[in-house]
Amino acid sequence: MKRQTIVHPSGEMVTNRAKYAMLKYFIPLLLVATGSLADTAVEHSTRPEHEWFAQQYSTNGASCCGLADGHILEDEEWKNLGDHYEVKIHGKWFVIDPRQMRDVKPDNSGSEPLRGVPSPVGKATVWYKYYNDIQIKNNTPALYCFSPYEFMQ
Repeated sequence: MKRQTIVHPSGEMVTNRAKYAMLKYFIPLLLVATGSLADTAVEHSTRPEHEWFAQQYSTNGASCCGLADGHILEDEEWKNLGDHYEVKIHGKWFVIDPRQMRDVKPDNSGSEPLRGVPSPVGKATVWYKYYNDIQIKNNTPALYCFSPYEFMQ
């Protein structure tokens, strides 16, 4: 292999041997990192709870999971204020519209047997999604569904 020296953007001189050494260690690390990310995604989608999340709908008939990801809330991240609910997402409280409530009526067709049944995780859940950088910057996610724990008892 012919020895070639190039100048790295940092101004450092890099030889073929140095490039080979960097790649020799960098590529395996990259494969391990991306492999672990893939495993996490597969693990999430194959968990028993996933089917429950996928079969929930809001009271206005929209699929909760088809529009957004479900996020399990800790007790201090949601509250019942009597006439409405509020959820805390990234430190900010949001009022839940009645149309965003999870529909607790069962699916009578039998095609979605987990629709409307109590949550297998035993916690309140909110389905939301950020569609653009402005929503992320301002912490204004699109809220789709909410299921308080008390409905699940």
